[in-house]
Amino acid sequence: MPKNTPHDELFKATFTIESEVEAFLRTYLPEIGKHLDFTTLKLQSSNYISPDLREFFSDIVYSCCWKSENEAPQKGQSAVQVALLLEHKSYYPENIHIQLLRYLVETYQHQFHNSKKGLLQLTIPIVIYHGETDWSIRSFSEYVELPSPSLKKYLPLFDYELVDLKKIAKELIINQAIGFYLRSTFLLFKHKNDKRFLKLFSREIFTFVVQQELNEDQKQHFLRQLVTYIFKNYRFDKKEFFDYTKKLPTMIETTANSFYETIWEEATRKGQEYGMAQGFEEGLEKGLEQGLEQGLEKGRLITSLLDHILLLGRMKEKNKLLDLMLDISGLPLAFVAQFTEHYTSDNFQRLVAQIERSNQLPDLEETRDHLSTALLQYGFQVETITAYFQRK
Repeated sequence: MPKNTPHDELFKATFTIESEVEAFLRTYLPEIGKHLDFTTLKLQSSNYISPDLREFFSDIVYSCCWKSENEAPQKGQSAVQVALLLEHKSYYPENIHIQLLRYLVETYQHQFHNSKKGLLQLTIPIVIYHGETDWSIRSFSEYVELPSPSLKKYLPLFDYELVDLKKIAKELIINQAIGFYLRSTFLLFKHKNDKRFLKLFSREIFTFVVQQELNEDQKQHFLRQLVTYIFKNYRFDKKEFFDYTKKLPTMIETTANSFYETIWEEATRKGQEYGMAQGFEEGLEKGLEQGLEQGLEKGRLITSLLDHILLLGRMKEKNKLLDLMLDISGLPLAFVAQFTEHYTSDNFQRLVAQIERSNQLPDLEETRDHLSTALLQYGFQVETITAYFQRK
């Protein structure tokens, strides 16, 4: 099974937020953005591409109405729909056209099977690049040796939009008018191997925390994603990391340090286990690496479930319909339906408390068992719980 990279996780955390996608299109692709009716922007289902293709793509597709000649569609007039395929690359793939072609075929196939009229939405491929090598844009015809120019008509010709962060000045990213999460993500992507930049521009990276217009729950969720990315890509020892967070606002320092403590304890435990069999120094190094992975996975597991439960709880309290809960949460029907069926205020509060308590457990396996038991006690079925934890 293809494994998500830290870049994938941060990219998804940012680009599954509609306001950030709008900010991206308005700022970095204005020739497309000026034609879009952003009131119709909507994240599409991301579970229809084949497992082997997930190795190459993060699978983020939006639909949006295309305005006719700078005007919104008139009443009674059907808008032209376009799909936006958003993808990032941290390396330069020489076969990007072939990768995109595979994705486009599966996207159009999915559209065809789900379209009542058999009509397809135009899909615009957009690639965000944050690698070191210069990106060379090639046409599809350059991949094929044609014995005659007359055969060119048989080629699947298409273009894609490229946003190369290497060529975008950090000042432009810092000073973009909208998209605070996007700003943080692009700064880290552009300088992903530069610990010095992380220290010098920490306030610009974490500026979203002090923005009053942003939702507090969303800020907390993104903060955890951002800290996770920093853990995975910058090798701070414990003292160095704590010294770094002292320069940040108190909320960031507290959250980041708490998360780091959990990872460090798991890493040390794993290091001691390896050390007994392989010599402590070698064992500690391997243990830190595995402990970091397991600690982060444990944190993601708890955070993801807590975010989902809190989101469903807020919507249930506001008497949102099941279809709307499905649409906003992106969760499977069985999970949302069983949450709704067994919802009471007391039941909900007990579940939240049980999830939060799992932070105190020592390892990933015990954490997963604890969370499964908590969901079972709430009223979820075993099959639904298993499917939730196995989903991509």
